[in-house]
Amino acid sequence: MNVDKEKLKSLLWSVVASWKADDGDLLRHADALEELLGDKTVEEVALLLIGENERLEVERDSSKVLLKDVISRESQLKAENEVLLAALKGMASMYGYCWDVVGGGLLCMEQNVQRFEDAHEAAQKVIVAIGKGEQP
Repeated sequence: MNVDKEKLKSLLWSVVASWKADDGDLLRHADALEELLGDKTVEEVALLLIGENERLEVERDSSKVLLKDVISRESQLKAENEVLLAALKGMASMYGYCWDVVGGGLLCMEQNVQRFEDAHEAAQKVIVAIGKGEQP
């Protein structure tokens, strides 16, 4: 609804105050209110505002549901991230074991590479399980 709600509220309170005080300003305030509302009656404006409030309540409730979904998804992603980081740390620590010092130099030993590949395969299984929504 396109009406200055602050001005409307102020004019309505002025009308109410003048009516309660039974002073001569009631007609002036009522005329100012009528000018603000144009061709709409106070009752029409009240119904429009009630409708607007109902629509805003629906939007608010919908936003709450969306926010809960986002928070839930964020928690899920954090948990998945922790699992992936743990797997990555495990793989990174295994990487050092692929290398052996032989004759003053580093040599990649076949059995060590196999352990690294096994760790990589286990990490891949965890990633796939998480992608399916399963607990690893």
